[in-house]
Amino acid sequence: GVGNIGVLDFDVVKKTNLHRQVLYNESQIGLYKVQAALDNLIKLNPDINYRPHNCFLNVKNGFGIFKEYDIVVDATDNFRTRYLINDICVNLSLPFVMGAINKFEAQIAVLNYADGPTYRCIYPDLNNGYRMINCEDNGVIGPLCGIVGTIQALEVIKLIINAGDLLSGKILYINSLTMEFKKIKVKRDPSVVGMSFKIREEVSG
Repeated sequence: GVGNIGVLDFDVVKKTNLHRQVLYNESQIGLYKVQAALDNLIKLNPDINYRPHNCFLNVKNGFGIFKEYDIVVDATDNFRTRYLINDICVNLSLPFVMGAINKFEAQIAVLNYADGPTYRCIYPDLNNGYRMINCEDNGVIGPLCGIVGTIQALEVIKLIINAGDLLSGKILYINSLTMEFKKIKVKRDPSVVGMSFKIREEVSG
């Protein structure tokens, strides 16, 4: 099985989280999410080595944390953090399983894997990302988070055991209002992949 799972978050559990973040319960409101998550995960499977990272992800700590793992799973709710995750993964040659949700719609993809596309190949311009509405502003439907998270977990398992057809080079688009699932092909764009390497200058500087 999976020997090590790292959980990274800086926030605390709020009542407004509970409709979609089902790992937590009402008695854990006010606790750091990392602490609450690990308390519950250990009860589910005590044989896994869980590593807490109770911090705000940034350029300086990201490289040190990510290099301890083989796969990075994104469950964030804003573009700035997703670009940062992508850029660190590109620099460290780590696959990045992305899940993004906005209201009733979602996107899932396996990025930066086997010369496949990165997040910047899909959304190259960070400024355009800022102009788009984040789910933290626009809201999400709770059950869709469970669907997306389960698909992400399945893609991680497929990566580990090298099985099946991964969502690399394609985005799975879900419209939960119509229950429409479709895959959109995307290609690696070397001209924007190079943008991810600029993050090295910040670290070395």
